[in-house]
Order: sequence, then C-alpha cells, then structure tokens
Amino acid sequence: MTEREALLAQLRDPLPPLVSWWPLAPGWWILAGLLLGLALLLVLGRLWRRRHRQRAWQRQARAELGNLRAALSAASKVPDMSGKEVLSAASVLTRRILLAVLPRARVAALHGDAWLHTLDSLAGGRQFSDGPGRWLATGPFQRQPALDDNDLSRLLDAIESLIANADKPVAGRRE
Repeated sequence: MTEREALLAQLRDPLPPLVSWWPLAPGWWILAGLLLGLALLLVLGRLWRRRHRQRAWQRQARAELGNLRAALSAASKVPDMSGKEVLSAASVLTRRILLAVLPRARVAALHGDAWLHTLDSLAGGRQFSDGPGRWLATGPFQRQPALDDNDLSRLLDAIESLIANADKPVAGRRE
C-alpha cells in the first residue's frame, strides 16, 4: 500500500450513519400521537357544537309545544277559556318552525293552501292540508272557531311531527 492509499484509508466519512427515528425518540412519537388525538377531538367537538346549535330551534319548538299542551289541558279544566289562544299560538309556532328551516323570503309569501302544502311537505304527510292542521289557515282568524280539545290535540300532534321531520333534506332549503 502506498503512502497515499494509507492516508485515504485514515479518512472518515464526514456524515454520521443514518439513525432510525423510532428507537431514538419514542417520546416524540407519543407526543405526535397525542397532538393528533387532540386535533381530532377539537374537530369532533366543533362538529358537535355546530349540530347542537343547528338543532336549537327544535329544542325550543318542542318546549313551546309542551307549553301549548299544558295550556290546552288547563283550558279544558277552566270552562270560560277557549282554545283560540292555543290555536293562535300554534299558528305562530308553525311560522317560526318554517322560518328556522326555509329562507325568510319564501316563508313570508306563504298563506292559505300554499302554507299548508309547505307544512305538509316538511312534515311528510297530509295532516295540514287535509287533516287537523287545516285549522291553522282559518281558525286564528275566526271569532269563535268551532273546534274542540280533541281537534286541538290532533293539531298539536301534527305540529310535533312537523318539528321531528322538518330538518330532513327537502329541495329549496338553505344549508
């Protein structure tokens, strides 16, 4: 071996050998996993909060419907109270439900049969145009509507189905 080859043999590689990440730093992998889990929890929490806020109208509508049912049972115990107030409040509640799921410009123009058909399309039946919901179109405007507690109870049942089904996908809704 020549002197030159001996000198070249003494030289070392300038870069250290590559080292795998896993055996050297498991703490970093654990930290990365924790950060990924935290990010996933934040995203899921945000999605849950958004859905919770979007359904706030349903919780409020169910509470108002419960108040109407309580008022109806109180009205049946007091003979001089009529169901007209319950019917008027039910009409207002259905308008508010429509405003929660449809654009305001579309709801503002609805009246009469068009309003009842829109309620039917959201509730998934014909209980507003052909059933007890028909009272919503005419009853609040009559001096003494000729309906009994059974009619009002069936109307409130129809409104309950409207609340339950109004968030299902239908064409023409805002997203």
